[in-house]
Amino acid sequence: NQDEPLPKVINQADSANLEWETVNRQGLGRGASMTLRTRVPGGWLVQVRYKESRFLNNAASAGVGVGLTFYPDPDHLWKLDK
Repeated sequence: NQDEPLPKVINQADSANLEWETVNRQGLGRGASMTLRTRVPGGWLVQVRYKESRFLNNAASAGVGVGLTFYPDPDHLWKLDK
């Protein structure tokens, strides 16, 4: 519908700095993964990073993956074991 307002574009000056905290970090053979979270209104943004290094035919190769999801937790009850 042409009468609907366009979403506001947020520029860098308007955005807040996100403070990421490590939830989990582990090595997986030739790879490693890390899970991070940051508090946002209504819950958490959760980020998973994965990196794999290996050698094939005497040439190094690497695979990198990143996933991002929202975890609803309005009262921010998710506590980490220290």
